[in-house]
Amino acid sequence: MSASGTSPLRGEAVSVSELGGGETCFFTPPCVRCAHTSLPLKGRVPESYYDDSPTTEIKMKNTRLIALFVLVAGATNAFSFGFSDIQYWLGSGAKQAGVVIQWDTADSPQALAWGVRYDGALTGENLFDIVLNDPRLYAYQDSFSFGRGIYGIGYDTNNSGVTGNGYTNSGATPDDALANDPTDKWKVGWFSNGFWSLWSTNGANATGFSSASTGVSGYSVSNNDWMLLAFAPASNGWSTNPPTNIAAAAPVPEPASLALLGLGVLALLRRKRRA
Repeated sequence: MSASGTSPLRGEAVSVSELGGGETCFFTPPCVRCAHTSLPLKGRVPESYYDDSPTTEIKMKNTRLIALFVLVAGATNAFSFGFSDIQYWLGSGAKQAGVVIQWDTADSPQALAWGVRYDGALTGENLFDIVLNDPRLYAYQDSFSFGRGIYGIGYDTNNSGVTGNGYTNSGATPDDALANDPTDKWKVGWFSNGFWSLWSTNGANATGFSSASTGVSGYSVSNNDWMLLAFAPASNGWSTNPPTNIAAAAPVPEPASLALLGLGVLALLRRKRRA
């Protein structure tokens, strides 16, 4: 029952302990912020899941949830990306883990992936810090009593170089931060834009992701883990889905390779001048 003592109305927050049989929190993944303490508000659940009877009760049908999970599983398994596909590896050791970052499901590819080799024990925070050694990747972060908070993540898509921290915030909240290069991949959110959600899976391929139900500081990395950071926009009900296509982040060219590339460009320019 809701606080009013009646059946919950459409769009009304309801404690999970108050739910009757066959009803459950719809968040997939579960909302890390509310930690399963309330049902999503109107707009975060498809209209078909509401009962439009006079009482307008929120009824989550188990059969519909099963059908939804089957659909999501089918979409997740429609592609294959594994450790053997990773091009940019960082660190060294006998263990391995993959880090996948998804800025927007409308992008193509939807996400980029890095590999980390390590020994000993790592948290998700450690894993993310290692990947940030890629000079094209940058993040807007803060520390809290519960650990690391990630506001924004950016990526230098055209290899023009990251200026300063990669972002500038002249506003009142973290959501106001802008990438210094508007062509970079960049998503930021905390209060109003959305938030970076954490997912994980384990195995040879980056499929079958589920919510980690924690932040990066509370996530313990296991060998062959895949850690996915996916931006969940407020415009999509603070939710998102795992990527259906992933590309390998390209290795940074070695200084010698950059020098050869520069010589090649010079030779081309000389040919044009002679012509």
